[in-house]
Amino acid sequence: MTIPEAIKIAKLFEETGGDAIEVSSGGIVLGFQSVRMTEPPIEAVMNVHHRYRNKSSLSKKILSAVLPFALKMLKPIHNYNVVAASEIKKHVKIPVIVTGGIRNFDVMESILEKEQADYISLCRPLIIEPNLLKKFKEGKQDRSKCIDCGYCLIGLTDNPLHCYRRKLTSRNYTLK
Repeated sequence: MTIPEAIKIAKLFEETGGDAIEVSSGGIVLGFQSVRMTEPPIEAVMNVHHRYRNKSSLSKKILSAVLPFALKMLKPIHNYNVVAASEIKKHVKIPVIVTGGIRNFDVMESILEKEQADYISLCRPLIIEPNLLKKFKEGKQDRSKCIDCGYCLIGLTDNPLHCYRRKLTSRNYTLK
């Protein structure tokens, strides 16, 4: 969807009584391609995901070699919806919430100060650090420990939502 299309939809949403707009991107159809990450955790997915874990070693090897070329990884990884949120905010009176690779407290403050959005929504940073906002408030930390590895996506299928990077990079692929 283009920004002008998103603005039209946001205006319609506002006109019909919407309370706020969350500017996000991606979706189920694109799968891993819609989640911005440094590199997809293909080996871990092959060994943990219900669709792949029972395939033969040869099938896993072939899929692991082919998938990186088949996936179009989106860039940038950080702050990627801020421009769209800022443009949408210019055209609606209801609050605009932005999400998408926002990891740094100073960036969050800047987005709010520049009125590019009214609120910031976090997902992956809170998966790895549920108490992140408390750490920000107490001045103990200024950025999320999330490294955008995508291992949390493994929790979207058969496992609880959690950061699995340490557990799965140790090559011990049993989660339960």
